[in-house]
Amino acid sequence: MGRHRWDPQVGLPQGLQIPVPVGSTGAGPTQSTARSAAWDRKARGFYLPAGSEVDAVEQRILNAAPHLPPLGAFTGWAACRLHGAAFHDGLGRDGITRLPVPIAVGTRGWVRRRAGLAYSLFGLDATAIQVAAGVPVTDPVRATYDAMLAADSLVEAIVELEKSVMGRIASIEQVRDFIEAKRGTQGVRQAREAAQLASEFSRSPQEVRTRFIAERVARLPALLVNATAYTLDGSRIGEVDLAEPTSGLVVEFDGADHEEQPRRHGDAIKLERLRAAGAEVLRVTTPMLGEPEGLVATMRAARQRALETPDERRRYRFVARAPSLHQELLEARVVAELARDLERQMR
Repeated sequence: MGRHRWDPQVGLPQGLQIPVPVGSTGAGPTQSTARSAAWDRKARGFYLPAGSEVDAVEQRILNAAPHLPPLGAFTGWAACRLHGAAFHDGLGRDGITRLPVPIAVGTRGWVRRRAGLAYSLFGLDATAIQVAAGVPVTDPVRATYDAMLAADSLVEAIVELEKSVMGRIASIEQVRDFIEAKRGTQGVRQAREAAQLASEFSRSPQEVRTRFIAERVARLPALLVNATAYTLDGSRIGEVDLAEPTSGLVVEFDGADHEEQPRRHGDAIKLERLRAAGAEVLRVTTPMLGEPEGLVATMRAARQRALETPDERRRYRFVARAPSLHQELLEARVVAELARDLERQMR
């Protein structure tokens, strides 16, 4: 069964191809056929069969493979995507602008700048290089760190980290440990702060941006992320995006997926139950995020209304989620190491 289009995890699409060089044995075109309509040029001397290219961001990454220098690897959002983190989609915040494909080359010297590519010149340990979709990529933690360094603001650095967490390829603790070993690296201060502000439980990048505005700009108290709301008699109301237990304010981000049935119907029922239990609910949309000053005022007003709710009307409680991803990844690493040891013993 295929994954939902808003699923934060994604597998590799079928039909991906790495461009092949002219004259490669049994695969690439000859010097003469390369000029024919049977082949599409992807880089100097590298081709794909005409009409065979997959319309996927992963293919866009692979098309840049001919530009990988010796010992280089894809990193940042591109490596995160090939590792399976769906929200690393290679698009800017507007959802339209294509981001350059990032390549880690380490400190090995000069590389030729090319349109559509971005180079990371920070040190690159060979032990950090893995293989995904047939090409070298940095491991998920290093890739996430490079994506955070490329972010143009603190909130976007948090978003990059939480995209990887949502995709379950790296935990916040792993990234924090990596950052602590990078003291003195340009941009590390922003990455360190982002790692301290990140949450394990976000569901979407826009939800992360909503939380940042609420906590860092509107100065609301720390919010619970995707906690579960219950009535006082123990009936489950539902999971809420953001909750401020002191006041009873609930902040829900209404993204495009909320317009789909049966999600829209479920949201309406949850909203009614929250309000019946005495919670104040604020629904945030993408246009509201584009006007942060107005959103800050709206958030503060909503919290004030929540604070003014009489105690006898407050018939709800919020239960925070328990962290799990870091332990899950640690256990997966142990299992993988045991499997490799067993394979070596059987050879």
